[in-house]
Amino acid sequence: MIPLREKAALLYQRAARIPVKARFIFGLFLLAALFLAIHTALTAKDASLHLKLQHSFRSAQVSVWVDDDLAYAGKVTGSIRKKSG
Repeated sequence: MIPLREKAALLYQRAARIPVKARFIFGLFLLAALFLAIHTALTAKDASLHLKLQHSFRSAQVSVWVDDDLAYAGKVTGSIRKKSG
């Protein structure tokens, strides 16, 4: 079995073959990914949803469920419009 120091030396030699620009770009990518992960973890998880309902009833009961939680429940009313044409 190869000792740990020899494995580390072989890994370092392989990494030395990667161009400096490629290592720099990879480092920038990792830094951007880290900032994105921190931003995602710390920001609020709020969202908005705008619904437009079209129905042919005088009134209706509307319930909106999000992830098995009742987000909105209410009654909507409408009027009958005659279509011409």
